[in-house]
Amino acid sequence: MYPNIVNVPNYVHYTRSAKAQHINTFAQRGPTCGIYALAAVLQAYGSAILATKDHHQNAQANFSLRQKAKELGFTTIGELFNAEQVATLAQKIGRVGARAVSVGSVNFFAEIKKAIDQNKLVMIPFCVDDTPQNAGYPAQHGNNAHWCLALGYYAPNLPGRKVLVTHWDNYFDFDAAALQTSNGTMNTFAQSDWAKVGDIGTYEAAAPNRVYRKTSTIPTANLQVSLAKKIVVI
Repeated sequence: MYPNIVNVPNYVHYTRSAKAQHINTFAQRGPTCGIYALAAVLQAYGSAILATKDHHQNAQANFSLRQKAKELGFTTIGELFNAEQVATLAQKIGRVGARAVSVGSVNFFAEIKKAIDQNKLVMIPFCVDDTPQNAGYPAQHGNNAHWCLALGYYAPNLPGRKVLVTHWDNYFDFDAAALQTSNGTMNTFAQSDWAKVGDIGTYEAAAPNRVYRKTSTIPTANLQVSLAKKIVVI
């Protein structure tokens, strides 16, 4: 991972969306990666919408992307587990051309490349590796569903294809084939309880026998149907 985009190897050789220069990296709080990624996209298009109202310094803020997603019935605490719903949410905030695209081994990189060449941005669900040696990169185990935001691509030849993405408040150079495999392999998300802790609205998995001021249950989601082999072009 790279805290600065210019530190990404071969950065100058990446073809980047014109909107990439308007993207601010983002760090989620709890299972809200999709909300933060989509907010970054909308802000790049000029929207002033916040990802969430929690922990924001602007006390006058009275609306957020998470609030809209809740109103539409798309989320419980900020999780976004359905690609079509992500596209619909973007449309509701003014990006009427947002669309979910089905992808596979044949067209995965081609669809990302086409979107970037059209100066669009691409939200990509994948399974994130949380081991120290590969933290933040695509995993193949089907767990830890996550969203990243694709800003560009590097295509010197077939084996060397890369996708420039941001998530976890950093930049990454994902191997396109590894990202495609990770995107296509997602296990079912099991129902789980999440607790809101502290004064900044952070969510964490609820621990047994601990008292929280607020808990919420995220229902089971079949990610192999709602997220796997899909991207969202905005």
